Amino acid sequence: MTTALNIKEVILDKNSEFNIKQFKLGGINIDRPVKVLNVNSITHKTVEEQRRALEEYTLFYEISSTLKESTVNALLDEDENGEITRILKIKKWASPLILAYTLSFNPLRPQILEDLKDLSGFLSYYYTHSSVALLVPNMKIKKSIPIGEDPKTGKKKYKPIRIADLEDYIKYVDWSVEKLNSRNNKPIFVPISLKFGMRDIAKLAEHYIKKEYFNIWIDFESGIPSPQNIGKIRQFLEVFREKERLEDIVIYTTNINREFESSPQLTLTPGTDPVTTLTGANLVGGNKGRGIPDSNLPKPTKFGELLEYKARLFDLDTYYYIHPKLIEDPKLKKVLLMKEYNIMLNTLRINVELINQTEYFLENQEIQPYAEQKQMLKEYREGDLLKALFSPIKRRSRAKSAKPQEPPKVNLLSFLPKEER
Repeated sequence: MTTALNIKEVILDKNSEFNIKQFKLGGINIDRPVKVLNVNSITHKTVEEQRRALEEYTLFYEISSTLKESTVNALLDEDENGEITRILKIKKWASPLILAYTLSFNPLRPQILEDLKDLSGFLSYYYTHSSVALLVPNMKIKKSIPIGEDPKTGKKKYKPIRIADLEDYIKYVDWSVEKLNSRNNKPIFVPISLKFGMRDIAKLAEHYIKKEYFNIWIDFESGIPSPQNIGKIRQFLEVFREKERLEDIVIYTTNINREFESSPQLTLTPGTDPVTTLTGANLVGGNKGRGIPDSNLPKPTKFGELLEYKARLFDLDTYYYIHPKLIEDPKLKKVLLMKEYNIMLNTLRINVELINQTEYFLENQEIQPYAEQKQMLKEYREGDLLKALFSPIKRRSRAKSAKPQEPPKVNLLSFLPKEER
């Protein structure tokens, strides 16, 4: 089935969901977990400027977006190519490209569109632009509606309401796979919404096994790999394990909040990306924040700059993001404030850490001792995260993978704009 990837070799960790799978995606050999570069906020000029530093570690680009029903409707009415590209947020220079879209509405219960038949045109545009893989757009199953204002603060109060059930979700996914798989030569990934409860998560897994959907993408929807979400992912994978199909899965995670916690007062904030591989991710997409910072915080003075407390550097040794005020190099501090460079530099550093995870695992056939060395994992919530990640599970390996070639040596701290060199 064209939705499946040909996985050549597999090694599963015995105490977590960490795994090494060897397969090809878009003609590119994958033999370790990979961090994908999200280019929502990055320009072609900047990527070309840093091409040499990026090319050794950046295998894929990602564009992610949450689409309203009115946006999809406007897309279907549009006849100008440039405007279509703008609505879809396409960057033609970004290749190989993966598009990760989330629908904020239920297309089975439309307010503007005419049921699923209108969505067919949207998927045709999607197929054309997502070059190496097709991620069936995730459908949000809840949305927040305003219910008034807080009398003390004056801020709007919101209440989450359910807009889709599991039956809607499955019907929509099956229909989308059928549409995308027509005359298709690209692997198709089906979504998981972590907003479902445990029972629905298990039922969704059973349906995906029945339909032989083995490429999975997990949309964190600006969430984090909390113990609760780790439990849901484990429940989903447990169904595949019981059916002896766990080794057939490839997992793509994206739209994850960069940090478990973030505050101007914190000098160290706990990072999320390296944790997702311990929950089974083979491809790690971009980050998505939880929204607008507190209105009392100062705003950046220049376009494209970050607030200082957001301009952090990922530390491979601890899994913390370091506040710029702890960094002594003034050039590096300046670069971290520039959003494009901050994203690229931290993506590179996370990719290096995923290589480190892989090499340790292949040499030792386990990942837990390595993870236990990371200060953040030991300290966050007094070790609750480690306990959620490493509950012992019975494992069996199908094959032993060869150790990947040693990566090129790149001084990641020398990643600077041309004018700063």
